[in-house]
Amino acid sequence: MSKKILFVLTSATVAPWGKSTGYWLEEVAAPYNHLTALGYEIEIASIAGGVPQVDETSTMEPFTSEDTHKFIADPVATAKMSSTRPIEEYVERAQKGEFACVFLPGGHGAAIDFGPSAGLKSVIEGCYATNGVVGAVCHGCAGLVTAIDPATGEPLVKGKTVTGFSDVEETQIGLFGVVPFSIEAEFKRLGSNYKATEAWGPLVCVHDRVVTGQNPKSSKQVGEKLAELLA
Repeated sequence: MSKKILFVLTSATVAPWGKSTGYWLEEVAAPYNHLTALGYEIEIASIAGGVPQVDETSTMEPFTSEDTHKFIADPVATAKMSSTRPIEEYVERAQKGEFACVFLPGGHGAAIDFGPSAGLKSVIEGCYATNGVVGAVCHGCAGLVTAIDPATGEPLVKGKTVTGFSDVEETQIGLFGVVPFSIEAEFKRLGSNYKATEAWGPLVCVHDRVVTGQNPKSSKQVGEKLAELLA
């Protein structure tokens, strides 16, 4: 199996509700650190290319961690983040089976631009069709909503046990009904077996070759579960 993994980050910078947004640092850093330590080669793409914007809140206490500090101090990771290519450039490579895994970190930016991205949809479907693993955490799970399982023609999450940022969590931060859509509601509508634990508690679901994490606290465990499937 290929040792290449593709991380896809949001390119959104300003949310429709008027606040600065972007990717959530822990959700990139923890899986990246774990997987690179195991020898996986990680490429980082974004929806539009260029330098993806971090959600500044995720760089502040109490949301930082050993993983975020390590990631920021890693010159290789920093170089990758400074020159991402747009997701459309990866479609053909994904369809050829070049990536063992496609992983979608979150941040509220992902709730804005993952769903409408035809390129992201094609990359996810291409990876899954070539026996790759698809992973997502928190609002990164928004990227799975439009994905189709090429083998069945049905939604990728249909019949699968999955998780993602919960309605309770969205309500607690005042954005339920404000974000473009509820991940929990969409997953249920698509016929998945949606699961959630208590707000802000870690939860990871693994079903076939799909790995999902509920929130930032699930980030490290998502990386661990991806590694188990890829081993």
